Amino acid sequence: MTEMEISEIDTPTEMIAAPPRPSRLLISVSLLNMAIGGITAGVGAVGVELVWPTSPFTAIFIGTFLFGLVTTIAQYLGTFHGSRFGAGAALSGGFLCCKYLFIAGVISPFLLALGGPGQFPEPPSFSHAAAILALAGIVGLTIAGFNWWWISKLNAYVKACPERPRLSFSLREILAFCILVAIIIAPATYRAHTNPSLYLSDVSAADVPLSLPAEAQHIDYQRTRHAISRAKFQIAEAPLRKWLNASKQGDGLRIQEFAKPVDVDLPERTQTLLGTTHSVAKGFRAIWNGDHVYYFLVYDRPQGTAYYFELAYLDED
Repeated sequence: MTEMEISEIDTPTEMIAAPPRPSRLLISVSLLNMAIGGITAGVGAVGVELVWPTSPFTAIFIGTFLFGLVTTIAQYLGTFHGSRFGAGAALSGGFLCCKYLFIAGVISPFLLALGGPGQFPEPPSFSHAAAILALAGIVGLTIAGFNWWWISKLNAYVKACPERPRLSFSLREILAFCILVAIIIAPATYRAHTNPSLYLSDVSAADVPLSLPAEAQHIDYQRTRHAISRAKFQIAEAPLRKWLNASKQGDGLRIQEFAKPVDVDLPERTQTLLGTTHSVAKGFRAIWNGDHVYYFLVYDRPQGTAYYFELAYLDED
């Protein structure tokens, strides 16, 4: 036997460590975290649609959307691609997403009440909120615990096998990601489609979908995506009062002078959720109601300008 053959026999074969495989329980928890992240992103997308284009909440909802989406992607990479960075991001992301959903569950009824017809909701009871918060905490800690255990497995594998294959994605995974994003933004897209906004400037009474006096001129009109209509128009006081008394008397019309300045909402092309206000110092205010709609009109006597606002509501019963 030659020296080379002896050397080949004596040299031990280097064993390559097998990558860790996620358990079924870890896969189940990961899918739960991915669902929570997707729901969080969906809530953020609906919130952006609700307060768009400008609002103090816009940046918060955009951040919520991105945070939920990143959490979902990170959990997938961590569990199914063995990414330590993905598992680490999912560890904290899943816990925080649970808190996001708890907060969204508390404040969303109030935001939706501002953004459309309906009763203003009562705040949840302390016991109910505490139970939901405890459940969110338990789920978040469970997700964090499983990801921590998985990170320890991945760290041990990296120490045993420093050289690892590069991260790559299949066409099926890319297609699944596109479908996921489409599902996440579907509720926000539906809301935007079913609640279109409309803005008209310097038009006549025949051009706006409102019941206004024929004498109204230079009308600015806006209907928001939240079923709120605002209008501003020029008119003399006499024909305005005549129109109110003739057409709105049977709708519980109440007219009163105001001694202190009154704030009114202005119609705008880029209307925020709460709108821009204008102060009227002298004039009168008219209030009446129709079929599940409250109507408000403020007349600025020195300027000869009327400000109209309507808001839909639901019956108590």
